[in-house]
This record gives sequence, structure tokens and C-alpha cells, in this order.
Amino acid sequence: MNFPFNDNPWHSLNLQSLKPLLKNASGFAFDLDGTLADNEGQALDLIRDIISKHIVSLTEGEFEGLKSCYRHMAGHKLDDIIETAEIESEVLLTEDTRKAIKKDIAARRISILKETTQCDPIRPLAALAHFIKQEGVPICIVTASEQHRAEHFVRITGLDEIFTGNPKDWLFASNLKPKTDAHKVAQQRMSEIYDRRIDPLRWVGFEDSPSAVAQAIKAGAVVIPHTLCTHISEEHQPRRVMALQAAKLQELHTYTKKTKITEFIQAGQGILRPIQQPKDVLVIRSVDDIVPVVSATLNAIPLRVRLNGLTPA
Repeated sequence: MNFPFNDNPWHSLNLQSLKPLLKNASGFAFDLDGTLADNEGQALDLIRDIISKHIVSLTEGEFEGLKSCYRHMAGHKLDDIIETAEIESEVLLTEDTRKAIKKDIAARRISILKETTQCDPIRPLAALAHFIKQEGVPICIVTASEQHRAEHFVRITGLDEIFTGNPKDWLFASNLKPKTDAHKVAQQRMSEIYDRRIDPLRWVGFEDSPSAVAQAIKAGAVVIPHTLCTHISEEHQPRRVMALQAAKLQELHTYTKKTKITEFIQAGQGILRPIQQPKDVLVIRSVDDIVPVVSATLNAIPLRVRLNGLTPA
């Protein structure tokens, strides 16, 4: 066991205050890589090393710039990261080199997975997941990873003490494809397991990458972005926060035009207002933000549902 999930080592993390608000959510979906498992750094180092092998002209300064871009772009498509590597190094890669990079990464992912026997959970979010599970609220993991890789990291992080039983009942892997469909499959399965309707408008997701935030919103989820993964340095956190805020706002605007569904936040003195600009998007940047951000999000769900003419299940 990596740490006692049923204990609260953070004095400021008053999870009990969330208890009366949990009824506002129909279910919770946690991302795995970089949200429950602190393993994103391994993936970024892998991509960095392989691209560096192929871009032989990379100077030390360009190498540092490339590492910075990885920390900022985690969760983006590999093609986007390779393109950014070209810009940083001012090297134009041939199509054969691009294919070689992807082939190397695919091969190394398997070997690194076998070599990885230890990985820490992201403890504050794992504690939150444990608390939600204890309260009997539908909860699951939705990840873009392959199924076997996800199961491996759940096991070595100790998260299998929270998520027990058949993985098919709580782990929904999209196998590196967009996660929108995985969220929908998860909602259907949670409905069957808990014998209740899972309202997509009250489905809450936790994500750490801009692309995953957008995909969860497409599935109807209320998304809570965070920057608690350790590979995001203090220097680069503001850029990551802005990227998360921009991604959520852009997708919300697109989603609202199609569905008339608007998301709300809790502003000063308990007043709810729609998310209209990037600064309105709440992001968990530290442990102390968890309860206030989750509380504000859960408080706003009933209004979101009511204004869209739906009755909570």
C-alpha cells in the first residue's frame, strides 16, 4: 500500500464538507495518467529521449526548450509534440523520420511498462476518489491509455485498494483514441452497476490536459481541470493553467452553440454565473484548491440542469 487512502494527511483537505453536495453529481470520472497516477513524467522523458536521438543537431539550449514544451503539452497528440520539436530545433523532419520516431516510442512504451514496478499515486486526488467511493457515489477511471497499461499503473500505485473487483466495472480505456466515447461507455456501465440513471449533465470529470478536457466536455461532463501532477514545474504551471482554461472555454462555447448547455461557477457571496471568459474557469492548482473548486462545481450543477429543462435523476 503506497499510503493510507482512508487517512487524511492534509489538514486543509476537509473532504467531509463535500458530503452534502455529492448528491448533485450523477457520477465521477477520474483520468489516470497525471491525475490519479503520477506517471506523466515517464512518458515525457521517453518521447524526449527518442526525438532527441533522431534530431541530432539539437543544442543544449534547444534541448531545454524541448523539455519545457513537453511539460506544457502533455496530453496533446504525438504529431503535435513532434511538430513542436521541429520548431524548437529548427529541423524539418522527413516523413520517414516521423514514422521512425513513432515506431521507437511504441516499442519503448512496452519495455518501459515492464520495467516500471513503482509509481506514486497523486495522493490528494486519490484521497478524494476514496472519499467519493466511500459515500457510495458512482466513480470510475476514464483513460486514453491501453487497458493493460492502465491496469498495471492502478496496481503499482495502490489504487486497486480504491477500485476493486472486475476492472470492466470501473476502468474505461479508450486505447489512445479520443476519450469522448469512453466517457459515454462509462456512464452506461455506471447506470447498470448502480441501477440508477446517470445524467451526463451531472457527470463530473477530473483531467490534467487541454485535449482531455475538451473531449470530456463533448461527452456532456462538467470538467474540473488540475495541475497537481509533479512533472509540471512551478515555472510552467501558469502556462498550463492558461492552456486548460482556454481549452475548456473554447469547447464550452462550441458545446453551448450545439446544445444550449451552459456551465456555471460560484462567484462571490454564493452567486452563480456562467463561464464566459478564461479566468472564470476554475482550476485546481494546489491541494488547498481541491475542496473549494469541487464545492463550487457541485454547487453549480443543479442550476446547469434546471436551465436546460432537465430534472435531476
